[in-house]
Amino acid sequence: MSLRRIKAMAKKEIIQIRRDIRVLIAAIFIPTLLILLFGYALSLDVDNIPTLVLDLDRTPASRDLIQRLDDSRYFTIVRYIQRQNEIEPALARREAFMALVIPSDFSAQVMGGFETPVQVIFDGTDSNTTTIASGYFMGIANSFNINRQLARLRKAGLYLTVRPLDPRIRVWFNPELKSKNFIIPGLTAVIMMVICALMTALTISREKETGTMEQLISTPISSGELIVGKLLPYLGLGLIEITLVVVAGVLVFEVPFRGSYFNLLLVSLIFMIGTLGWGLLISTIARNQLEASQMVMISAFLPSFLLSGFIYPIENMPVVLQVITYIIPARYFIEITKGLFLKGVGRVSDNLWIYSPERGSKEIQQKDRVMRLFFMRIKQMVFKEFLQTLRDPRIRLLLIFPPIFQLIVFGYAANLDLKNIPTAIYDEDNSFISRELASAFSSSSYFNFVARVTNDKEMS
Repeated sequence: MSLRRIKAMAKKEIIQIRRDIRVLIAAIFIPTLLILLFGYALSLDVDNIPTLVLDLDRTPASRDLIQRLDDSRYFTIVRYIQRQNEIEPALARREAFMALVIPSDFSAQVMGGFETPVQVIFDGTDSNTTTIASGYFMGIANSFNINRQLARLRKAGLYLTVRPLDPRIRVWFNPELKSKNFIIPGLTAVIMMVICALMTALTISREKETGTMEQLISTPISSGELIVGKLLPYLGLGLIEITLVVVAGVLVFEVPFRGSYFNLLLVSLIFMIGTLGWGLLISTIARNQLEASQMVMISAFLPSFLLSGFIYPIENMPVVLQVITYIIPARYFIEITKGLFLKGVGRVSDNLWIYSPERGSKEIQQKDRVMRLFFMRIKQMVFKEFLQTLRDPRIRLLLIFPPIFQLIVFGYAANLDLKNIPTAIYDEDNSFISRELASAFSSSSYFNFVARVTNDKEMS
């Protein structure tokens, strides 16, 4: 392998990139645009839920419950309604997502110490938001119940000095629970996977379309030198991309970076070499650039977005898809970038017009005939192109296979249900009561005990 020929091939590719502005746009502008769009638009935080309130009681107790709801950052009361039949139209118009109905005997039931049913209606079209919002409301309801019980005890001259269970919840690595803090690191992997694969997927396809591939074959350069020479310029562009994405994440979105920049660079180089190689493989199979870009979207974007754990937890996917995720490079890169960012691991159109003919004029009728002939030729051209498209087996495959593939993958992988959360137990008491509490967690379908630890170091 000659370094001189590799250098010449890389220089040729750099000149070609400089001449083709589309490559520079795809390499520099699109990643920055994607990180800004996804960073601002893609948010999994559930707050400011628009809420309707129907208060049939209108007492201090009902107003206390409503005030607790309004004081929470998770709910925003948009309107007080007077009748039950106003709820359904408001939910259908997306004016509100939740409705709270307080019965007329609410205060009497609460003061009497009875269970008081309060109706809470959610818009179930978004099951994930409904699940989270119902949890928020249950927290507010529990707080209301505890305060009412304490008030009853104080009224009777009794006091609750110690609560049987005092959960002290600590959130490590992302204490503010901001969704952008885990979306931006994961988005870095998705963007790099798509853009790097797309850039190299178009290289040899472009050589085939322009007819310069035969000229390259006739030169003394070997296949290995050709591949290395073509990969090196795009590897440099990839480093620029990762730098832009990380800078935007840290400076624009204020995502903390607690790890080593050198480790991020090293891991990104390994990931980009594999991704660029995958794009180069696609370019050798595809016959043209359109086909290459379609293959990149199916083989790089969809798997890295759906099957990498970026948005949807891998633990909630069917077993078959969980096995497939092991061959998705973005899965491992996302885990590493999240660790570096949050945990600090590894610190070492033409003018349009409307034609309306007026009958009776020969000039208008002539224009009418011209227009009919024009649209007839357009119709024939569309019909010819449609038949030609259907004759190509690869186009037929692209028309049938991708929609079915996307439907199956999205249907099984896009699961936002929270269950089987890996949980570690640190039991300092190791008594019957503590084991009973741990058993209550283990019997739930939402938690899955994976380890028992004995100190804070093992927990970290």
